[in-house]
Amino acid sequence: MDKYVFILPSDLIGGAETNLQKLVRFLSERGSLVYVIFLSCHKTLNESMWEDMNGVHYMFSPTKRESIGCIWLLWIILTNRNLFSLSFKYGITSHVHCNSLISILKRVRLINIDKLILRESTNVFSWFSGIKLSLIKILYRFYDENACIICQTGKMKSELLSNLPKFMKMDVRVVKNPVDLNYLSRRRLENCNIIDKIFPSISESDSKIILSVGRLVKEKAYDVLLESFSYLDDGYQLIIAGDGPERKSLEQQIEIYGLKERVHLVGMLTNPYPLMANCYLSIVSSRLEGFPNVLLEKMFLSPRVVSTNCADGIDEIPGIYCCEIDNPRALADSILLAEIEDENSFLERKHSMLKYLNDLSVESFFKKIT
Repeated sequence: MDKYVFILPSDLIGGAETNLQKLVRFLSERGSLVYVIFLSCHKTLNESMWEDMNGVHYMFSPTKRESIGCIWLLWIILTNRNLFSLSFKYGITSHVHCNSLISILKRVRLINIDKLILRESTNVFSWFSGIKLSLIKILYRFYDENACIICQTGKMKSELLSNLPKFMKMDVRVVKNPVDLNYLSRRRLENCNIIDKIFPSISESDSKIILSVGRLVKEKAYDVLLESFSYLDDGYQLIIAGDGPERKSLEQQIEIYGLKERVHLVGMLTNPYPLMANCYLSIVSSRLEGFPNVLLEKMFLSPRVVSTNCADGIDEIPGIYCCEIDNPRALADSILLAEIEDENSFLERKHSMLKYLNDLSVESFFKKIT
């Protein structure tokens, strides 16, 4: 039986964690033995999106701080040699600090791993600067030279190689993020009347529901989305599913624009997929992404999808309405364009999106990274 170990910064689900979760689920269905280690913990397994799976063993850090979680992991490794004497076929991580950590653990032989797969989670050299970028560059020095490094886009790879020339000798691959269509098909049917339950007043009206899903952080550009929404008439309602440090600022902005009756911050949902399937239009308003996984999910579930050009290659994806970043008027115009297209154009766009997604299975992704 093949054995795999994953190290994640947190039990909370973001874009990078979602991709690793897809791999864990795929390996579980193949009958593999998988260990998933969380360096920080905020929820119990029953509360999180990390569902119980056959052959998957979760190890939750007792702390919410990743730095302390690294110490906890070292202690667990040293005191539980029966477990960590196992020989893992692959060690798989995402985020620079987790990639560096697993590389060190492998190098000093505290964990026996045949091969590392290190996933880059964002365009580090575009997003960070100053002291933080300098610290990240230090972490890159610890990457295992024999690892397979996965970049989500060609731009991400070119930035990595131009800033870290030593990586040109390493196995750096561009592999598009996968989408688990079977999983999404199952989850969309759960609680499918969620809009009726949360907002009966919306479901009883003729409002067109626009949906955005993601953490309430600056890079998601919800401030831009709210301004763009203020340009639309009362026939639209906006639901934002997610939580984060920008919530209070967004609530103030909603008040300023007079949108309290039309914008709804519903917090993080463990299953946003029924909302995606039952909305009028899904939207990605981000300023910068490695690649927004939620875009692929929306392309499968939602009838219409608008996205900013927040990652390399988005403007080449068929079927979606794409506009420039940080431009509220362009975002609003894309929403209006989706409304005026005729039925044939709508069906052609949806068909193009589904055809694009068929080439992004988790199995295909796994084969490309191993």
